[in-house]
Amino acid sequence: MKPDGQKIFLYTGIIIGGICFILGMAVAIAATPIVGSIITLLVLILLGWAFGLPYLRSRKRNQLLATGKTAKGKIVEMWDTGITINNQPQIGMMIEVTPDFEPAFKAKLIQIISRLETYLYQAGTPCVVKYDPNDKRTVAIESLGDSGSCDDFGHN
Repeated sequence: MKPDGQKIFLYTGIIIGGICFILGMAVAIAATPIVGSIITLLVLILLGWAFGLPYLRSRKRNQLLATGKTAKGKIVEMWDTGITINNQPQIGMMIEVTPDFEPAFKAKLIQIISRLETYLYQAGTPCVVKYDPNDKRTVAIESLGDSGSCDDFGHN
């Protein structure tokens, strides 16, 4: 949670940035309607892609963690996406999910992780995941390692 002083600066910056963006795009459209409209559309698409996709992934993850079914999982593949956000790497994982009383399935997950925790996300690492029984394409990792055991990571 951010202190109140930081929230004020954050929201003030967002409001000022939004107003400047709208004014800049209005001037671009007024100066050259066709080119200004195309540039505005491209900027909106770029911003939506850059900020919208991570937001939607985060929202889906939080929803799964709150309401999804719990199952055992195992990371079977892990790769670097080549993207860093706030100096934290974004990785992709293929997770084999083994729910109770249902057939196993694989799900793809893209997640931003801490640089200090990269050693935890390796192929073969067991995990506990949450998933939506109606949409098994994505999962959210609830915890890594066997529940109650730290031996998988070399700790006693």
